[in-house]
Amino acid sequence: MSEEAELFIHKLQAELTHIVEQIGRQHTDIISQQQMSDYLGVLIDSLKYFHERGDYKRMAYDLCNAINFLPSAFPIK
Repeated sequence: MSEEAELFIHKLQAELTHIVEQIGRQHTDIISQQQMSDYLGVLIDSLKYFHERGDYKRMAYDLCNAINFLPSAFPIK
């Protein structure tokens, strides 16, 4: 992975982590927690798959999609 691509992926991961932390603080019910866990499990599997294949553009796509999707599925203030 190029240094530029690695930095971009790291930036997206940090942004997603921040969003997940906010959602976790605001959506404490068991159903929301389970849905988040399921979603993140699928995302992690996808990221592992594309990382093994060196497809960093797809990793960035998946991370951007999660960053855009999660706040609409779990509104945060």
